[in-house]
Amino acid sequence: MARKIYKCKLSQLGHLTPTVRELVFDILEGEKLEFEAGQFVMMRVPGGEKPSLRAYSIASSDALSTQFKLLIKLVPGGVASEFVETYCKVGTVVEFTGPFGKLLFQEPPAKKVLFFCTGAGLSQHICMLESKAHKYPETEFYLYKGALSEKEIYYKDVLQNLKEKLPQFKKYEFTIDDGSATWQGRTGYVNQFLDEFDLASDIQIYLCGNPNMIKSMKADLERKGFSKDRLYAEAFY
Repeated sequence: MARKIYKCKLSQLGHLTPTVRELVFDILEGEKLEFEAGQFVMMRVPGGEKPSLRAYSIASSDALSTQFKLLIKLVPGGVASEFVETYCKVGTVVEFTGPFGKLLFQEPPAKKVLFFCTGAGLSQHICMLESKAHKYPETEFYLYKGALSEKEIYYKDVLQNLKEKLPQFKKYEFTIDDGSATWQGRTGYVNQFLDEFDLASDIQIYLCGNPNMIKSMKADLERKGFSKDRLYAEAFY
């Protein structure tokens, strides 16, 4: 059975960093996209005999069904990246199929939920926080985001607003690969934040981002004896 194709109009386009774009789409023709936190859609990029398909995690609450947000990291030479950067403007109509994906927020959650992400992998975790955290006031949520440099840090304001709105969202922190003389935050990989937690306690961990980060985190967690049953990971550039 063929997947439904949704026609969507780009209503907002934001340049978050030199390589990350924020796109908000309104679904046309009175249609609704029902999805669960953690799922993704496939963008149908026009060109050639048939469209190229590219997967993007939804970065907005699953309570919204007539609009959705994407965070797209531009890849040099990428078909979708070129389409977004060159052709997409407010008012552009783009086709999507979906939703897809089985990596969903696990309910009920553990006493602590840790999110580790890089690049545009933040999209999946923002969706989970906005969709689910308010339902579980007794669960503590933490988010750690890795970036190449200070210029690639984004959504500080979004995360701060969530933290102020949700007392259970205890902390978010960024780390970068190489800081400048003025950088006062952490440097290095997101793995370092694991040392702040007792991994033998009631914890669930979500990973989303660069495959190398996920591979490294999985290896560290295995060495520390963390159960694979409490780990949920998805590679996402």
